[in-house]
Amino acid sequence: MPGLFAWPIAEAAGPGLADAGLAAAGGAAQDEAPAATSLPADDREPPGRVYGVSPPTPPHDEAAQPAAEPEVAPDARPHRVLDEIRRRADAGDWRAALDLCDQALRERPLDAALHYLHALIAEHRGEHAPAEQALGRAIYLDRGFALAHYHLGRCQAARGGRRAASRSFANVVKLLADRGATEPLAMGEGLVVAELRELAHAYLETLERSE
Repeated sequence: MPGLFAWPIAEAAGPGLADAGLAAAGGAAQDEAPAATSLPADDREPPGRVYGVSPPTPPHDEAAQPAAEPEVAPDARPHRVLDEIRRRADAGDWRAALDLCDQALRERPLDAALHYLHALIAEHRGEHAPAEQALGRAIYLDRGFALAHYHLGRCQAARGGRRAASRSFANVVKLLADRGATEPLAMGEGLVVAELRELAHAYLETLERSE
């Protein structure tokens, strides 16, 4: 089942971020109904271990040396922050998730993924204007961020901005036009191009019928 970043096609399943997206492509006209699954705790083995097998014991003179702490790669820290924000949100601790997201953004204001996650939290809380602002920043930092364009359209539609929403959903379709149907989407946790394209088309059809 898709996780936090893939709410558009998942069914609501609990008190976490599952309450904020779409049920499925056929129900894309509905405004609220996502699903989220909590990420597992980060229980990966430290360097030097493979599938739970300890490395060979070094010679006696080396074995006496204290083991060095495994170094954390610099680019791994942002992912851990994202995982912690999602864990808090999936547990229903929205205030803590938002505070942690705000703190991370002060440290990394040019991180499109953080702005996107901030927007998802705001959208779930019904704060569509702040969500639009956060999505605008995410798109400014990454013009090809299809899921950010999609959620921007949802927020614009929720606030009555049908023309703006139509432009956002049309941008989604345009961005995905030349991509393979089964290609995974950035920040989508398994959501693929064909699924998001279908959702965008469904929203466009709904908006056209309502004019």
